[in-house]
Amino acid sequence: MDHPFKQFHLKEFLLEGLGDMAISNPTPIQTEVIPAVLQGRDVIGQSQTGTGKTLAYLLPLMEKIDSSRQELQALILAPTKELTRQIAETAGQLIGQTGIDVLLIQGGVDINRQIQRLRRNPQLVVGTPGRVLDLIGQGKLTAHTAKILVIDEADTMLEMGFWEEVEKIIQQMKKDKQILLFAATFPQRLSVMAKAFMKQPRQIDISPGERIAPAIENVFFKVRSGGKEAALLQLVSLYNPFLGLIFTRRKEQVEDLVTQLCQAGFAAEGLHGDMQKGQRKQVMQRFREAKSQLLVATDIASRGLDIEGVTHVFNFDPPISVDQYIHRVGRTGRAGDTGIAINIIVALDEGKLRLIEEKLGQRFKEKVIEAGRIVDKPVRRKVEAEIGGNLRQKPKTSKKFTGPNAKKKAVKEYRGKKGIKAEPPTGKGKTAKR
Repeated sequence: MDHPFKQFHLKEFLLEGLGDMAISNPTPIQTEVIPAVLQGRDVIGQSQTGTGKTLAYLLPLMEKIDSSRQELQALILAPTKELTRQIAETAGQLIGQTGIDVLLIQGGVDINRQIQRLRRNPQLVVGTPGRVLDLIGQGKLTAHTAKILVIDEADTMLEMGFWEEVEKIIQQMKKDKQILLFAATFPQRLSVMAKAFMKQPRQIDISPGERIAPAIENVFFKVRSGGKEAALLQLVSLYNPFLGLIFTRRKEQVEDLVTQLCQAGFAAEGLHGDMQKGQRKQVMQRFREAKSQLLVATDIASRGLDIEGVTHVFNFDPPISVDQYIHRVGRTGRAGDTGIAINIIVALDEGKLRLIEEKLGQRFKEKVIEAGRIVDKPVRRKVEAEIGGNLRQKPKTSKKFTGPNAKKKAVKEYRGKKGIKAEPPTGKGKTAKR
């Protein structure tokens, strides 16, 4: 049977790369975007599903790169270091032995090392706007040779104040460049700004329908800093999933968590981008057959996962976007089954979780562990103390007393009912005689 991606007439190395990533069928946004990019069209893509947007532009972009030309041919901009790293890793999995050179450029990393790598004239650069613009300004990155520009998560770029840098980068590129712009939402300001520098873009809006299946329960646990590992072990033990997926951002963390889970007696395995094709297939097969109960994975390794019976998803590290959250939790609650997404957060993660809740229009339920059981966090209510016989408490004025002396008359009545004969002294620290 032909590979479903063959309909796009992609090169063989791309089909092999998809096979290594266990991806067999194109998603809706890939079906729409790939042909448009191959035709040379500018594209505005809106997708909130988190199920293949990166491959939707990477596959046709890789198809168009000429590995024999040692110059920058495509530039991808993303707002965060985490996202640029994921894009670069995905590209690395696709290129195989083609000779296409991919360079990741981001802030917070030694710029001199990046300058040295640029001397090799990579064909594809993935980076954050600030660092890319800095290297262009120093004359180290020659942007005018690039014919394709991808702007990923453009709405986040706008929100984070990076759009000025993006526009300056655009001005350094060829006038006849192809621009691919992707976002989860398109506020009016973004639409106007995008169309100002794009040529009759093909607008592709993939309606997400139910963004998270209603059968999925979303909960979170707050833990102290440094307490995530212990919390994960306890939660896995209490929830006891039939099949559980645990997401973390770093491949080094995958190995650490697998070791801790195995030492605690759980059948756990890991999945990350550095694993060989054969290893990945074996791990996936054992998980599908429920020979392993837990699979610890990075987001890049989890792309294309479609496994029946996943009952629990644990977010050990918070996702970087609402799309990524949807992609993660969408591994459970499939085909009408119920599922639960468990978020383990520290204080610094709360802002990210609130942003995800806001964009999804949902409030996640906070849970705690009490006496070895998982329960809803109790609502803390302020208990007001009852006050009786306190002479300094402001007396309520009786409705039957009116006029300028109403308050004095009410106090007198109050004292009479309490059997108080003496007037309260005004001396500090003294009490009334009773």
